[in-house]
Amino acid sequence: MIDSLANQRFTNLAIRKSLINELDMKFFFYYMFIVDEWCKSNTNTSGFESVDMVKFKKLQIPIPPMEEQQRIVAILDKFETLVNDISEGLPAEITARRQQYEYYRDKLLTFTKATS
Repeated sequence: MIDSLANQRFTNLAIRKSLINELDMKFFFYYMFIVDEWCKSNTNTSGFESVDMVKFKKLQIPIPPMEEQQRIVAILDKFETLVNDISEGLPAEITARRQQYEYYRDKLLTFTKATS
């Protein structure tokens, strides 16, 4: 288990010990994409662009119940697999395009009888 996260924008971001059993690390990982976008919109640009830490310290990260976190993670993991794993994503895309083709083929080739 990872107990902290660090990157170019943070010196160190760690989970409070009181929240360790309430936060799924994979959920936290995915939520950091939201935080990353927030950070891009909340920067100070003096000599060196940096996150506005006064605002950052006030940032609230929602922590839904563990079951909800795990449900969200399962959905995002599935999307991640479909998008990044060609062996998963490509067959799913082919199936979707085949169904789309059949739908439009049937619509285009279904004619109603003209009455005289």
